[in-house]
Amino acid sequence: MPRLLRESGLDLITMVEHYGTADQTVADPEWLELVGANDWVAFTKDEGIRFQASNREALIEHKVRCLYLARQDLAASEMAARFLDNLPAIARACIRPGPFMIAIYPSEIRKMPIRGVPESDG
Repeated sequence: MPRLLRESGLDLITMVEHYGTADQTVADPEWLELVGANDWVAFTKDEGIRFQASNREALIEHKVRCLYLARQDLAASEMAARFLDNLPAIARACIRPGPFMIAIYPSEIRKMPIRGVPESDG
């Protein structure tokens, strides 16, 4: 999927590129802190991030702007298409500060609640 997003003009860094490891040894709170510290936007296919307490704490503490695919069983081309088809709405949403979680659907994006973050705060 990263190749497809780059071919469409997006600038991105994958976890493998940043951490130099292809496995899942980096804990979610660690990379979420990195995303927030650099004012990056996280693209993930792991909706579960918003349900684990340590991840929610990291999302909130580091004011992470996070987008995730509402379905994780898609081919890479379908995943990329969902991000790219919604890019104008994603760009508008990402103007706002975090923390927030946004679910990406085929033709829309939806802000999802993060327990501990008042709805009006992002």
